[in-house]
Amino acid sequence: MRDAGQASSVALNNLGVELSTIGAPIQGNAMYLEAIAAGSALAAANLAFGALSSGDLPKAQEWLERGRLLDESQPNLLAAQSAVQDRQDAEKQIKAQAIAQGREVQFVMRAVDLGQTPSLPTGDWQWIGDRLTFIQDGNTSLAEGANELSILMTLEPPLIKVKVTKGKYFSKTYTGIALQTGPDAYKLWLRDWPTDGRSGVGELHRDPVTGTRI
Repeated sequence: MRDAGQASSVALNNLGVELSTIGAPIQGNAMYLEAIAAGSALAAANLAFGALSSGDLPKAQEWLERGRLLDESQPNLLAAQSAVQDRQDAEKQIKAQAIAQGREVQFVMRAVDLGQTPSLPTGDWQWIGDRLTFIQDGNTSLAEGANELSILMTLEPPLIKVKVTKGKYFSKTYTGIALQTGPDAYKLWLRDWPTDGRSGVGELHRDPVTGTRI
């Protein structure tokens, strides 16, 4: 009887696959449900993939749980579990990128709205605990500080483009935008910068002790 039940669940699952393939997903899903009732973890995996493709994560997880109760080692079920985790990770990254892009747009729009021609920093400044000395050369200003930190700011009105390299603690260069918020302050937004609660934004202030005015 067990072999007959297994054969039945396989046949029902295969019919579900066929119906879904030829454009009858409602009937296909009905066959998957019958296959699950007959003990098919594979059918549960197929429904999980279907739910995932439509963006219904709770339903996908529900079908995975149903499948695990039937056969937690079923290969397609394991593949569906991996696909769900991969999709979650990928979409979290997409969300983070969208939020970051939104912040960049806000920086650009604010700079345009201010309608001012920004100036570049010169002299001594502080940024996230590091003291920097900026030297201006035409439309660029470069500073190098402790911890192998360097900041290059390039004037492209109404924006200031920024490139930050921190070789001692980070192995890559970060680029972004600086918004001049006053004669003694800039707000920096950097793509992919480790946030540490700063949301990718750092404040650049004139050194209160040694800073010389622009």
